[in-house]
This record gives sequence, structure tokens and C-alpha cells, in this order.
Amino acid sequence: GFPDETREQVLKTANMARDLDLDDFSLSLVSPLPGTPLYDECNDRELLTETYDADDVRYALSHIRHRDISGDELADIRSDYWRENKEKWIERQHQRGKEVHRTYESIEDYSETGFANKPGAN
Repeated sequence: GFPDETREQVLKTANMARDLDLDDFSLSLVSPLPGTPLYDECNDRELLTETYDADDVRYALSHIRHRDISGDELADIRSDYWRENKEKWIERQHQRGKEVHRTYESIEDYSETGFANKPGAN
């Protein structure tokens, strides 16, 4: 959540990341760091939260006050989307495991499709 980003924009970004159907992705909340234009803007506009500590920046927490969305809601959105993606990843791994099991039902199947297909294998 950048300073003027709305709830709708945050959800649009999170949905885009989810819809890419990647094996993994990370959603981090914007964290203004001292010496950056974002920090200067947030400081000048008094948007930094009371709990902001430049020595203890946590990318799972919002350090910026927003008009349209709370820091807790931003953290919940991040967590929910991350959890949903991990659950899909676990299911894909489970399915891949089933496919491998079906492929290698015997040592003959393994020999035909396993190391025998590696370059230089006899």
C-alpha cells in the first residue's frame, strides 16, 4: 500500500499476482526507508505510523497510514493471498507426487524413463 493507493488497487495487484499461477510469489507491504523519496514523502505528510521503527522494518506490516484501508487489513490481505498460494502449491506438489508414482510403477519403467534418458548414460 503506497501512500495514496486504495483498497481496490491493492486487491487488483494481489489478484494479478495470484492469477499468474506461479509456484511461488511474495507480497510485501511498502516500507519507507530513511533516505528514500518515499520516506521523505511519508514523513512530510505525517503518514508514518506511531510504531514505525527504521531499525525494525517488517515487510508484513504496514508502516504507512492510508485513507482507504487499515494496516491490519493490508496485513490480512497479504497473509490470505500468501496462504492461498501455498495451499495451491502443496496441492500441485501432491499431484506431481502421484504422477511420479504412476510413472515408476516398476524398476523397468524407472530404467526406461529415469537415468537411461540422461545424456551420456548407457
